[in-house]
Amino acid sequence: MMQTQPQQIANTPEMAVDLRYPAMEADYGDIRLTLTWYIPDGQPCMVLTPVLQRHKAAFVPPIILLTNAWRWDEKIGDTRWAYDAAGIFTEALGFTRSIPMTHRILSIIRDNLGELLALPNMTHTESHAVVAELTVTNRNTGKTRQIEVSRHV
Repeated sequence: MMQTQPQQIANTPEMAVDLRYPAMEADYGDIRLTLTWYIPDGQPCMVLTPVLQRHKAAFVPPIILLTNAWRWDEKIGDTRWAYDAAGIFTEALGFTRSIPMTHRILSIIRDNLGELLALPNMTHTESHAVVAELTVTNRNTGKTRQIEVSRHV
């Protein structure tokens, strides 16, 4: 069985992503998926974080860069690598590594690969100037959330 090391998944320098400026966010129970941009080169990326804070110290979230997204694909990807990486992501998110949780992480990632591929590269690396603010209301629950719209989106 292939061993996957965390540094093989994402070698992320300090301030690799800014989660204050998502292109898309979706909650899958206790896991939040965010599509945003990788600051060093502006490419789209997928970031997983726990909805509830599960870490006491600084947290480095699992990041999937657009250039590595193919590895997660069911048809052309590396199934064993993706499964091992999903297990590492499970632990990194603060959950107990188990078959159901690993499959859940893998499904969340695979279900959103199309969205990641559709996201354009960041057009500039300037500061993210906010140009508008939106209030999004969930019609089923009535819950609202505020979203800032910046120039680069």
